[in-house]
Amino acid sequence: MTRKFLLGLVAFIGWLLSPLTWWNDAFVNIPIAYISASFINRFVPRSFLAAFLISYWFTNVLGIIMMYIGAGKLAAKTFMSNKGYAVILTILVYSIIFGIVIGYDILKPF
Repeated sequence: MTRKFLLGLVAFIGWLLSPLTWWNDAFVNIPIAYISASFINRFVPRSFLAAFLISYWFTNVLGIIMMYIGAGKLAAKTFMSNKGYAVILTILVYSIIFGIVIGYDILKPF
């Protein structure tokens, strides 16, 4: 495989994980965070909320880092535009909502 292909693959996976798409939370990051938090909660009881939020933030940050590695400065420039600040605000709002939903036992580990 060529370097260009690998960087493109890293950028694509990063894009899937990144908060730059409107659908990634519902179909990628939230399911990953839920599965990870449920798994961690089996070994560390009562850690579901913290594990969920950490996993959720980790997938978003990992996506941004992978996009930066794969696409270089273009991804960094795109993220730190005004859209990037809106994305950060959205992640914070989702985190608060997840904290409330999990805190009231509406969303529980499997």
